[in-house]
Amino acid sequence: MKHVGQLVLGLTALLVVPTRGSAQRRPVELGMDGGVQISLTSPTAALVQIPTGLFRVGFFASDLVSVEPSVALTLLTGGGATLTQFQGRLGVLVHFASDPTRARGFVEPLVGINHSGGGGSGGTQFTAGGGIGVRIPAGKDLAARLEAVFTHGFHSNSFDSGNMVGALIGFSFFTH
Repeated sequence: MKHVGQLVLGLTALLVVPTRGSAQRRPVELGMDGGVQISLTSPTAALVQIPTGLFRVGFFASDLVSVEPSVALTLLTGGGATLTQFQGRLGVLVHFASDPTRARGFVEPLVGINHSGGGGSGGTQFTAGGGIGVRIPAGKDLAARLEAVFTHGFHSNSFDSGNMVGALIGFSFFTH
């Protein structure tokens, strides 16, 4: 598992490092999302993260495509125990229009990794899924973002396979 995680990080770094020329022409999107995710597999559960749970950085490869790594970290402590949960994902947003001054929809295939640890045990699970959403401009360098997401978690030694649906609401800031 350790080598797979290193491979995912290495591939992510290669995909998101912009070239010198494109870094000068294209903005970088910094965003935070909160929302609700619901497990469709027994035992069912809901995860609510408000106002934010996920931090993302989008690198535009063109006016219609951006590569977006994102991370979430949750720490729960109480009763002498600590639970740590890490979620990392890599999405590729394909936008339906190129004009960033207007609302534009997108689809996002994504892959990810979930890791949980605490109380002397832990485990890692790989995920794949996708989202569909819209980015709505709220100023020159700001936008609101709404997205519906489906993910499938694959079976591992520590996790059963399972499916989740979610609704995310976020804000984006664009650097130039």
